Amino acid sequence: IQASGDSGNIQTGIREFSKKSAYVFQGANTQRTGSAFPDTVSMLGINNPSGIVLTRQVFCADSLLLIRGNINTDEVHSLTFGGRVIRSDSNFYGQVNAGWENSFIDGPLITETSDTGIILIPIGYGYTFAPLVIRKTEPGKMVFTTEYYPVRHPDSVCNPTLEFVSRKEYWSVKTNGSIFSGGLLTFSVRPDSFQPNTGYTPKPAIYQLWDDEYIWTAIPGTA
Repeated sequence: IQASGDSGNIQTGIREFSKKSAYVFQGANTQRTGSAFPDTVSMLGINNPSGIVLTRQVFCADSLLLIRGNINTDEVHSLTFGGRVIRSDSNFYGQVNAGWENSFIDGPLITETSDTGIILIPIGYGYTFAPLVIRKTEPGKMVFTTEYYPVRHPDSVCNPTLEFVSRKEYWSVKTNGSIFSGGLLTFSVRPDSFQPNTGYTPKPAIYQLWDDEYIWTAIPGTA
């Protein structure tokens, strides 16, 4: 099923679509999924540079197709990805087949997985593609909610106070009440990550902070 109109709404008298159905949004102006869009689909795709806006919670069971434009989500109208296939158009990241700088998830993305291995999370904000990579090394179902923020981290929420990770950006990774044991998380650092922002001078090195029983420790990195 392809929605080519500007509104993008799927409106039909027969709404009992199969959960195996696939949807591709194409157009030139921002599209909305519409109230009749099913809550579970097999494939969700976008080929619209102006993007689409989810108007309900959607579970994508198999694959995401990210060609052009962002899929805009929020906490109420969330996208849950339970599949393993993320296809994109040609991009500048070669080895990263999980969206690209012109097509990603703008807002929170919920990833549901039971398998071990590499989990690619194509998130960002506006025109900034800031993907996460999670390597899950222990079996068991895990549900991640991830989101990228192009602002300084609100360090007041940390105890003790977090001095800084980045003056420009941070990633939120939540495990929805489950314990994440046995895995690694990689975030993307770009040249723009070190540009001055709101009067702060960028540091000449990457600084990581890790949380062990709520105790933050600074670990100096390399330039």
